[in-house]
Amino acid sequence: MDILSMLNIAMKKGASDVHLIASSPPMLRIYGFLEPLDGAAPLTAEDINDALLQLTTQEQRETFDRYLELDFSHTLPGIGRVRCNAGRQRGTISFAIRLLPSVIPTIDELGLP
Repeated sequence: MDILSMLNIAMKKGASDVHLIASSPPMLRIYGFLEPLDGAAPLTAEDINDALLQLTTQEQRETFDRYLELDFSHTLPGIGRVRCNAGRQRGTISFAIRLLPSVIPTIDELGLP
């Protein structure tokens, strides 16, 4: 499954974050709890590298290769804005993607006093 499909599913499930770590299935953070993406197999390092390639420019990849970490944001058609962090973890890439809501919730919607 490609990263855009994962992000679409995550958005529809109301996830705030998607975590990609080698040897684990994609994990969705929903209301503060992590749960695996339904039916997804554990990811390989190559899967995560492919996801990073889909969302970054050549310049961003060069920065990642140089510093072994990268923070960036991106607007994806049909999904909206995402904020991403990629880094080296245990010799492989880990990738966290925050889905940013296109409409900011009101104080009442958040249940704040």
